[in-house]
Amino acid sequence: MKVKRILADSFFVVLGAAVYGTAVNMFAVPNSIVQGGFTGLATMLNHLVASMPVGLSIFLFNVPLFVLARFMLGKRFVVRTILVTTFFTVVIDVFSLFIPHYTGDTLLAALFCGVLSGFGLGLVLLAGATTGGTELAASLVRKKRPLASMGSLILIFDLVVIALSWVVFGRFESVMYAAVSLFVSTKTIDLVLYGADHSKLLFIITSKEKEIIERITRQAGRGVTAMNVTGGYTGKEKTLLLCAARASEASLISRMIKETDADSFTVITDAGEVFGTGFRL
Repeated sequence: MKVKRILADSFFVVLGAAVYGTAVNMFAVPNSIVQGGFTGLATMLNHLVASMPVGLSIFLFNVPLFVLARFMLGKRFVVRTILVTTFFTVVIDVFSLFIPHYTGDTLLAALFCGVLSGFGLGLVLLAGATTGGTELAASLVRKKRPLASMGSLILIFDLVVIALSWVVFGRFESVMYAAVSLFVSTKTIDLVLYGADHSKLLFIITSKEKEIIERITRQAGRGVTAMNVTGGYTGKEKTLLLCAARASEASLISRMIKETDADSFTVITDAGEVFGTGFRL
């Protein structure tokens, strides 16, 4: 069962990287469409220095974060992130050698760039992996500022990168096209993971509550409520954890849970509306 899961995750990561690499090389780079995060920074650097590959730039931008994360987030998390990020960046640069460029309607390019990049990243998140970048940067900030919203931090990073594209490309249209692409990408990620649902509620029954709470709060940036419960059949004392998360985060959180406690029991259900820090206020 574990081997099948590893093979399935590897397939999602490979396919996700291929789709994302297509989005970057076919639509983003030739049309100067900046996506959020380090991919956007790498696209701008490639515009300024044509000889600098986009994939290599993304990896180099991540290196300082890898070093910090090794000491702040743990070795296991960092090793997995480095492997996925390395593969992603290599695929992007390899695809640049034979993927054709689309230079027609820029709005169409922004829309398709958003759909393909969102689909690719959604597959990676479905495998419980991450490609580093703004997600990793936000996790490091939250290590020092635990009350900061993960979603808000990522949004701030992305907005700064998009605003910078106005300076680099010298036209405000670049900002508008980038905003369109980022919006479509975000919606596509949610659709890939959980259809049209936007928030999830996780009920976790475990005997390793401390370890699970630490991983969820430290790596996913979500709060957890713990309650003592008694099994109706076994009569054993266990802990019920309650965690609200965005749809794009629930897959990663469920993976953390199984890795920490293979005997845990988790129920993930839709949450119609969630109000509070990190969600609607």
